[in-house]
Amino acid sequence: MVDDFLPPQVQLPPPKEFFFRNAMWLEKRTGVYYEYDIIKNVSKQEVYNNQPHFWEKLWKIRFLGCTDEQLSNQHSIFTKNLNDILVVGQQYSLKDHAKFYFDKEYQKNIIGLELYGLEFCGLFNPEFFETLHEPSVYQENPFEIILKNPPEKYPEYGSEEYLQLFKETAGNSVGMSGDKEIGAHFDYVTHIKVTRKPEEYPEWLKEAGKPSKAVRRNTPKSIGTSDYFNQKKSNNPFN
Repeated sequence: MVDDFLPPQVQLPPPKEFFFRNAMWLEKRTGVYYEYDIIKNVSKQEVYNNQPHFWEKLWKIRFLGCTDEQLSNQHSIFTKNLNDILVVGQQYSLKDHAKFYFDKEYQKNIIGLELYGLEFCGLFNPEFFETLHEPSVYQENPFEIILKNPPEKYPEYGSEEYLQLFKETAGNSVGMSGDKEIGAHFDYVTHIKVTRKPEEYPEWLKEAGKPSKAVRRNTPKSIGTSDYFNQKKSNNPFN
């Protein structure tokens, strides 16, 4: 038979943590398998959008916005100044897995989130976020200058200027959650330059843009290109 001449089929291993045959995810922290519909869901984040206790470190979560009433009615463990530092519709990185806290008074567990770059702000309420790839909330956010008096250097972590820059850049000022240092890959000076008119520049930036007043001790003579490359090093005014 023809089948006798075919090479043996190799059983390829399934992708990490996913099983095609029964469409299930393995939750490593609990060791429990969960159903996963490969038609409806694009990723693990899609599956757990309504189950924040499964949200993981480095996930991108989108801020949905909240009212003052919602903020006042949430548990006291959560930070209350969300609207002052976050932008509706923008995504932020989770610093760590979702955390559980037990409220002895009400005898119930509370789930809290830590955002990368905002660890000093405390815990955030997962009710105001989502993990869907396609946003459920669409809102235009025209650029607004929030850092009115930008310091000469990147603002100190946790300062008022730091929070103002964080909101002005929708969190981009802190860089990626995998960076060793917050803001290490953010070009702070260039951001100030391109987002403000010259007349809005802070004094330190205006001074940096002025031509140098330094005077050369010896003015080099004008030389041709061929002479520049061929003359002796001792006679080259650029060495």
